[in-house]
Amino acid sequence: MANKNQKLIKANGKAICNFRTSLGFKQKDVVSEAKKFNITISLRNYQRAEASEKISQANLNSIAIFFDMAFKARGQFGNINLNDVVIFDKDYSNKNFPISLIKNENDFQKESCFLYKVSSYNQLFDVVKKSKLRKIFYQFTPSLNEKNIIKDVLLSINQIHENKNYDNGITAHANTSRYIEIGTELKLLDEMSLAGNFITKLNDAGIVLYAGNFDLKYISCELVDNANVKKGLGEDPNDLHDEGDWKPSLEKNNYAIFYFQKVLKNQLDNTSDSISFDYNNRWYESKLKSLISEPYKFKYTGIDYDAEQEFHHYYEHHFGYYNDLYFKSTNFSQIDFKTLKEDERKKIYNEVKEEEESSVLAEILSDEIRGK
Repeated sequence: MANKNQKLIKANGKAICNFRTSLGFKQKDVVSEAKKFNITISLRNYQRAEASEKISQANLNSIAIFFDMAFKARGQFGNINLNDVVIFDKDYSNKNFPISLIKNENDFQKESCFLYKVSSYNQLFDVVKKSKLRKIFYQFTPSLNEKNIIKDVLLSINQIHENKNYDNGITAHANTSRYIEIGTELKLLDEMSLAGNFITKLNDAGIVLYAGNFDLKYISCELVDNANVKKGLGEDPNDLHDEGDWKPSLEKNNYAIFYFQKVLKNQLDNTSDSISFDYNNRWYESKLKSLISEPYKFKYTGIDYDAEQEFHHYYEHHFGYYNDLYFKSTNFSQIDFKTLKEDERKKIYNEVKEEEESSVLAEILSDEIRGK
């Protein structure tokens, strides 16, 4: 029986069903496919989730992690997280925010993404290539030796960022007949070797690196009328810029999130394969949509690079708006299956075992009916 103190959350059955059908899976396929990612999901719990019943947060996290990893494995990066598979009590869809709520520093929406334990170069490459910005967090204060190891890691990440325009890395080139410059190939080999080396050094020092991508909406600008845009000179006389009437709009920054965690060396194998990066976002999307609408929006006439700066200054001055991740609003939580309570873990294992035994029995009976 599940732990009575464990919070139950209502699953978003429609969203979960849509994820499954987009992948072309049947319900029972989710259980078998999840095993490929080292994730245990019982068919009963999954069916409860699609029926929009209340189940434990740990189980819903397992479902979300599975879909996140399954889509990523197909090259589709949607950053699926707990928020996408649950129905929360609080409604963030209101688009008519009063000024008191906009300026309320205690009003926020919790947004999350999954971070995965880094064990290969390709993992780092996938995270870096999707990102525009990055944030680095430490769960501990590094010693001098640990600082030097982490420094090598960060230099390697920076090198990956500088070279991220090389298609999809060396593994992609191995599957194509198109020749590439040998210098590029050697650089990629060096990156892979360095990445493998620092992962070993991190493990030897009892440090685990988690990485993932987090999307954050921010206020930018767009032309009111593209037909009437003019070309104007900027600071560089050889560089032409758009000049015209501008209005506020929303864009998205993708952050590469890196989290260094210190553990006992004998506990390395028991660390979670994934954790949750949680951000209490004061400037969540529906609030920003209200902010760039009447009666709060304003227009600006001028050149493109001045326009975005003017909009930022305006919203910062009048509403206290900021367009970057605020460190004090971040948190990291363990969500791996290993962290479940013993009775909850035992219950899921028993359910999976019963389902597997029932499946085998059904096959035997079916064979007997067919005369095999």
